Amino acid sequence: MAVSEPVQIHCAGAYSGTVTLPSLEVAGSVAQARQLISDRIGEGNSACVKLIAGGRTLEDDTKALADYGVHSKTRLLVMRTARAAASAKLAAQESRAQRLARLKDAAAAMAARGDGSSWNDDAYEFALENQAGEGVRFDDPQDRRVLVMGLALHEQGKQILEKEDYQEALDVLLLAEEAFDMCNPKHLDMVDNVGLLMIDIVWCYFQLRAIGQLAAARARLDKAQDSLQRSHGPSGARMRRLHGNFCPELATYVRLELLHGVAAFHSGDSKASLHLASALSKWQRLQVSDESLATLASMGFTTSRATRALRFCEGDTEQAASFAAEQAQLSKKRKADHNEQKKLRREMRSYGATASGKLVDAAGLQLLENMGFQRALAAEALKQVTSWLITPLQHLAYLWEQGGLWHMFISPGCYLRRLLFLLQ
Repeated sequence: MAVSEPVQIHCAGAYSGTVTLPSLEVAGSVAQARQLISDRIGEGNSACVKLIAGGRTLEDDTKALADYGVHSKTRLLVMRTARAAASAKLAAQESRAQRLARLKDAAAAMAARGDGSSWNDDAYEFALENQAGEGVRFDDPQDRRVLVMGLALHEQGKQILEKEDYQEALDVLLLAEEAFDMCNPKHLDMVDNVGLLMIDIVWCYFQLRAIGQLAAARARLDKAQDSLQRSHGPSGARMRRLHGNFCPELATYVRLELLHGVAAFHSGDSKASLHLASALSKWQRLQVSDESLATLASMGFTTSRATRALRFCEGDTEQAASFAAEQAQLSKKRKADHNEQKKLRREMRSYGATASGKLVDAAGLQLLENMGFQRALAAEALKQVTSWLITPLQHLAYLWEQGGLWHMFISPGCYLRRLLFLLQ
């Protein structure tokens, strides 16, 4: 009895490829083919896979493929039933929800790292700054946590946007909006991230053709306009003052006006043409000439740095060169300051934790050292007091400098011991 050769069947539709079967004439080969194809497309339930050959549906799994007229040159059409599609959609939704939950947990953990003042803070902390590069202080630690969480989620959302996965990006950006909504508005006025976030969310609506979100898009664009005006000042006045009267970058406002125009057009608003004309005008101001770029490149500036400087200075080559040089120096200074802060933090950690679980206060330590105390001795003293006593210490420092305390203490060491006694 001759042994039949394995047969290769070509498939199209939900699965495009081939499957190899031992025989087409063996009873049950329909079920075998269905199971092989089900495994290839990742469908756990083979009953959700529909096979069609020559216009006939292969319904009976107990039959042989040959019973349906299938031969080596037959092309099977593979379809997934509605139940399979619904199951796949549900699985995708669950997977996305799990990814979002993991992302939200990661952002929350990142936000909980603290600002580095606590002994238990790990080696990574966030230093939040406003447009002037000044540190942002928070009365309530919760405000800091939710702001950092919002910033982290927004950054992740922008990275997903770059991959053009707009639905995934939108989900993450909406989580960032939720975090910002929990923050004290006075802190949000110092940064422009909320306005930028609103623009990114509406950009996702635009890319997804989400016409049903038109009203929400217009509301978010209005919110973006208000946020940018509060943080940048009317017509960017605050940004101009911060940057030596240079014109701030217009790319953000180009996107804002463009989206305003698109939303207005689809809403039947006559202001659409005004917004689009404004976007075009701003875009034209962003253009830089090759000659200007070449001039700055000859001075040693990179293309990206030169382009940013020229846009910031509206194409003025001389001002752009000064601005780029200033930014380079500022970048160096910030890096040096950051390294100095890391070095100081390592030193504070070397002294151990205070009674309240915080690091030794660096400002108080410098204050006592300036008064003549040995640094290590002063650090040991500060470990036994809490940070709210720094203000009295500053007052004592003033008296010390005026010589008003010399009649009370013979030496700095005696003064420090007496100070600790008074603080007990």
